Amino acid sequence: MSDYLLSTMENPGKLKLLVLDGSPYNRGLIHGRTMRNQIHQLLVPWKAAFVEYIKIDPESFIKLFLTRTDYISAIKRWTPDLLEEIKGISEGAGVDFDTMLVYQFADEYITIGKAIAQNRCSSAGFSARDNQPSAIAQNMDIESYADGFQLVLHIKHENSDLESFVLTLPGSIGLNGINNKAIGICCNALTQLQSCREGLPVSCIVRGVLHQRTVDDAIAFIHQIKHASGQNYVIGGQTKIECLECSAGKICRFKPNGRDDVVWHTNHPVVNNDYRSEYLALLTKEFNIEQNEPNTRSRLKALESRLSNISEKLDIDLLKRALSSRDSEEFPVSREKDRYYAFTFASTIMVLSEVPKFHVAPGPPHITPYEYFTF
Repeated sequence: MSDYLLSTMENPGKLKLLVLDGSPYNRGLIHGRTMRNQIHQLLVPWKAAFVEYIKIDPESFIKLFLTRTDYISAIKRWTPDLLEEIKGISEGAGVDFDTMLVYQFADEYITIGKAIAQNRCSSAGFSARDNQPSAIAQNMDIESYADGFQLVLHIKHENSDLESFVLTLPGSIGLNGINNKAIGICCNALTQLQSCREGLPVSCIVRGVLHQRTVDDAIAFIHQIKHASGQNYVIGGQTKIECLECSAGKICRFKPNGRDDVVWHTNHPVVNNDYRSEYLALLTKEFNIEQNEPNTRSRLKALESRLSNISEKLDIDLLKRALSSRDSEEFPVSREKDRYYAFTFASTIMVLSEVPKFHVAPGPPHITPYEYFTF
């Protein structure tokens, strides 16, 4: 095994920890070389999904996608080091750069390449109180073929004291994460909202937030950039958390039941009405939202029922119970593999204390134990 790739004690055959250091390009090179075989394994079902769900040859789609978008300009402006990191992954893995680039843009190619999807991810969190540090959490729901490829990156920034733990899968720069300044980010796709073909993609936003050193700077970053796709971000720090529904034209803060101390969210906008034209057309018809969006709405109700009790003690155990919940048999928060196209690839809880902790369950948390990483 590479000196950079470590098995974890609790899940030696499943969850892996990959240490990345040096320049952005060198970090990518380590990633690509170390995970080369796994990246090539994942590219097979990833490309097959284009044929099955978007009805297009994957090579043609990659060229078309890059021709009709300009995410590279946004990346160069807001997170230029990530472009170098992706180049390093491409070189190290022996995969052409265009393929490796589009591979990063999961939410964007779903939004542009396919109609609205509402089956991914549930987030929650609470701010610090009563000697309990802030914490944010997420079940990351992605395609079932990714099972067995759960990976945590430990990123050590060059000439800096900044470090991050990032949940991902081989070849991807990141899905969510936490840094050693107690800044964390979780995200939920809101594909009903307007997208921007010149905006910053979600994976780059996640990493961009983790470049920040204060929660105020992290929130400001979300407000400064253009957003490539509709997304809800839960941003947390030691002093506060915020839940922000973001689209190409609007950013709206969601305060569930008007509260500042706790948040929960799934995959439909609650306060942002900057809708895509396709979704707006549905709303003008006799469109029963509850019937046509049962998955995301069932999960939101489950989280609300478990987190909205003002007398309930807000702690890590409460978050674990919420993320492990299966209140709806058909649309549970914790989703098993083989029963759903998207399953709970990993469940993460970020404790935003002075010494931050990153709890990860590499699978549905109702059947998969958590372990944690700390700096």
